[in-house]
Amino acid sequence: MGPDGWLRLGPPFHRSGEVRAGRPGQPEKTTAAPFDGDGHQIRGVVSCLAAGRLESPGVPWADTLAVLRAVEEIRQVWVTTPPTHPTLPPANALAAAATIFGGRR
Repeated sequence: MGPDGWLRLGPPFHRSGEVRAGRPGQPEKTTAAPFDGDGHQIRGVVSCLAAGRLESPGVPWADTLAVLRAVEEIRQVWVTTPPTHPTLPPANALAAAATIFGGRR
């Protein structure tokens, strides 16, 4: 797509059934993307464990930690007060994840 292109997930974004790709001055192209919940992640874990791997070659821990760092940066900008709801992760979730996964790499 290049730096000017975009991808749009059909609503609702967290379980979209389609992906639309576009570029300036061109019509968007829609591709079906059937949603299977967390099935792909579960199959990936089962496959890795069956092969004796503790880390996915497709999504290594370093990538997961990079996403967590980005999410934490966004959270720090958007959230001005600490979460108080019991189901929300603690503010130090990134540090905990880094400790947990960083030591096993």
